[in-house]
Amino acid sequence: MEPIKRVIKQVVGNLSRGGQQAGLNSRISVAWEASIGRKLAKHTKIAGFKDGKLLVIVDSPTFLFYLNLKRAKIRTHMQKITNQFEDISLKIGRL
Repeated sequence: MEPIKRVIKQVVGNLSRGGQQAGLNSRISVAWEASIGRKLAKHTKIAGFKDGKLLVIVDSPTFLFYLNLKRAKIRTHMQKITNQFEDISLKIGRL
């Protein structure tokens, strides 16, 4: 059996890493809404963020087309807000 001190250290370490990830996800969500506007953000849902790539679900082909037109501007804005952002992947789906 592991000493309780080591177990507690592992648990606290895991919790702090989870907290850091939650903080990053929150910053990404805020940056996303700031980049595209609240009205358009209502038609999107962030599905994930991994290796600098943001996966976003869009509820209509019209909004998907619009976001693809604005992709470069959105990418630049997101990179100013968080340096961990590299690219966006947009897909049609249900929110």
